[in-house]
Amino acid sequence: MILTIRAHKRYSVRHVVELLGALDGNRRSGLMIELSSEGCRISGLGGCGLAPGDAVAVVCEGMELAGRICWVHSGIAGVRLDRPLTARELSAQLASLRGEASRPDTTAWGEPVARRRA
Repeated sequence: MILTIRAHKRYSVRHVVELLGALDGNRRSGLMIELSSEGCRISGLGGCGLAPGDAVAVVCEGMELAGRICWVHSGIAGVRLDRPLTARELSAQLASLRGEASRPDTTAWGEPVARRRA
């Protein structure tokens, strides 16, 4: 039995995303199944034509995360983000991807959001 200890907690999500190839500009649809502060795992890519080291952007609902393909196997790919997500950014993205927030708090991404007072 092999024990793998991961440096960053991975969170389960199920959300349709697009992988945009930086070099070829091709859009590939897939399902993000895991997200962590360092990267994500995307399934449903089939024969996507991506290889380890390829630069990509993970695009979903106003979110665009730049990264590189770490591995590809049987239509599933691991993407390592170019810039790790802060705890606040990760929390906001998880809430948005899981449908737990009616409107994501984009201040986590550096964009001010006007707040309404009740």
